Amino acid sequence: MKSKNLGACEDEVLSILALNKLGSEQRKTLNRVRKKLNRAKRDDRITREEIFEIVRELAEALVESNGSMK
Repeated sequence: MKSKNLGACEDEVLSILALNKLGSEQRKTLNRVRKKLNRAKRDDRITREEIFEIVRELAEALVESNGSMK
């Protein structure tokens, strides 16, 4: 699914990964989500439900990483 929103989301994940305040688990999770976003951008057959799952996983990773960055 070609979408500038998925690309923007992937860019945001990359900027978060650039922070040195993340733990190794958060970094692994965010890298996994980034790869899924990248695949979703290229896949014309991805469903809305699959995109929602990726976004949910990203939100959970961000909430988790936000607690550890304080």
